[in-house]
Amino acid sequence: MAKPLLSKEQILNGALSLLASDGEDALSARRLAAYMKCSPNTLYQQVGPRDALICELLARQFATAGCNFHAGKTWQDSAHAWCIALRRALVANPVLTRLMTVEHRELVVEDANALLKSLTHQGLQKELALRACKALTHIVLGLCFTELQIPKDYQQQRRGKPNHIDVDDLLMANKSDASAAVPETFDQTIRWTIAGISSEEAAL
Repeated sequence: MAKPLLSKEQILNGALSLLASDGEDALSARRLAAYMKCSPNTLYQQVGPRDALICELLARQFATAGCNFHAGKTWQDSAHAWCIALRRALVANPVLTRLMTVEHRELVVEDANALLKSLTHQGLQKELALRACKALTHIVLGLCFTELQIPKDYQQQRRGKPNHIDVDDLLMANKSDASAAVPETFDQTIRWTIAGISSEEAAL
């Protein structure tokens, strides 16, 4: 078998460039092959079908964004730090993250299990720690996916009316760059959830 002209790494880099320039709809075998100046067969041989390519890109995004977190002094600190780290990985490449489906859930499951291990090690009862991990994972994913659907030009639209809650107020905290800072409402939601888990722990 002849050696492929392009490596997997070159193809992944090319796919990321194409996503950045043309958006998620551009990530087809035909478009990517034309962009990389190779045949679709080369792409399939090196990375497989489109979904396998997306999975490879997402895995690299999570590794590059560093979803690994540092445990805090308490399980509450650890849970909060993990949520911030997961959000950082998700918003590192919004275009790519919008391509995530339930088929890619294993990427998050690995990190959720790392959180579970940390929480139980720090003294949270195992059953409660398991439910806490599930809840926090769903909350972070839901908030991030909703946040990433906000149009880029939303900052120029109407907002800031007295006695009126805007989508921008809820999700983006008036930040034009989703990765620049943790939105206030995101942070509050996570802290309130953790506080609720703490109350349940105290009642046991």
